Amino acid sequence: IQAIVVDTPESADYIWVGTAVHALIKETEIFIATDTDLSVSIRNRLPVDILDIEMGKILSRLKLRFSGIEIFSIVPSSAVHDLSLKTGQKVMALVKINEVMLSHD
Repeated sequence: IQAIVVDTPESADYIWVGTAVHALIKETEIFIATDTDLSVSIRNRLPVDILDIEMGKILSRLKLRFSGIEIFSIVPSSAVHDLSLKTGQKVMALVKINEVMLSHD
């Protein structure tokens, strides 16, 4: 996962090569694509499986699996219909690099 980092090792002691960090992403900032060969500027492209879809009238919550980790995405319910999203489907989760925050234990 790529992120924009404005800190330096001097201002944030966890920014060193080899240090484990957590990537934090708001579920409203995870976009879903059914086409894996996109020509877009979004750098973070995560192949995911849809585990569950909680349909709402306006927004729906997708439970996704990426490399054994469960993540969530909130998308318009109309997009779930337009993209014909279904449980078990393989899709691409897209995240802009400026939407990724890093944390350290």
